[in-house]
Amino acid sequence: NDNNKNRKYPVMDKRVAETYSKDSIASNKNDLIDPYVKAFRYASDKIIANGEGIVCMVTNNGFLDGIAFDGMRKHLMQDFSTVRIIDLKGNIRKDSMRDGIPLGEEHTVFGLGAMVGISIALCEKKREGKDHNIEYWDTHFRSKRVEKFAELESAQTWFGLPSRMLQPNAKNVWLTDGMADDWDSLIPMGSKEGKSGIGTNVLFGIYTLGINTNRDRWVYNFSSEKVENNVKRMIETYNYEVFRYANRESTKVDLDVFLTNDDTKISWSSKLKECLQRGMNSSFQKFGMRTSIYRPFCNMTLYTDEILTHRRGQFPRIFPL
Repeated sequence: NDNNKNRKYPVMDKRVAETYSKDSIASNKNDLIDPYVKAFRYASDKIIANGEGIVCMVTNNGFLDGIAFDGMRKHLMQDFSTVRIIDLKGNIRKDSMRDGIPLGEEHTVFGLGAMVGISIALCEKKREGKDHNIEYWDTHFRSKRVEKFAELESAQTWFGLPSRMLQPNAKNVWLTDGMADDWDSLIPMGSKEGKSGIGTNVLFGIYTLGINTNRDRWVYNFSSEKVENNVKRMIETYNYEVFRYANRESTKVDLDVFLTNDDTKISWSSKLKECLQRGMNSSFQKFGMRTSIYRPFCNMTLYTDEILTHRRGQFPRIFPL
């Protein structure tokens, strides 16, 4: 819950914002707040200041092809003479969609503790020379953990791996296999300009991230009765906290300490705390119960309203309540 927040790093947040984030064309850049992204930025800055050196990191491999990481990929290529990537795959949810056959814990590098893909990045900066190369080796996405480790053990060093040179495109996409050259000539589904009403060369003038509840286990369920009971229980706790806050003795309180953080009674988010501070009481609305696709092909009951839903985006406009 919110009493166990990620630690803030103002200096590194600023460095990520003025480099990786600034040079990304993505609309949603939330992935860039991940601590490993800040670690890359921190290490890169140290090497740049020194003039030469090596960074070796074992991290989430999302930066290799994530949309929001295009700016990060651009800077990694600029900052280092050679970036060598060992892609160990292991993104259980994503890779299971390739052929419909589920992957399991045995396909991950770190087991149940990390169900995301994992990569090893070896970034080298030379004082002399202006070459900027991306070298890449990946295991098969269905390789099991023991097989991945066996491959690394057999290779011993980077030079024992049958790597290949990547040729990033103009949009800083590194993994371009299977991408058609005429992609940029196609009409986009949406764009920032089209969303703002500037230009018409898009299929959709309105699009949205979707319902962001920040409390899925409270407002989603296969049983509509359970959703209703969960929501009513949380509303009772929330309204009581609104009353307590409005009648507090001191105007200076640490909200995280003041509020109850019993996760069997309520799940807080920044939006819900803003509503509380504004004295907004909540009440259960039957029309807030909606049929929703929680995962592909998985229908569940969702409860959504102005207060309990963290961010609704354009959904009230697309699917009016």
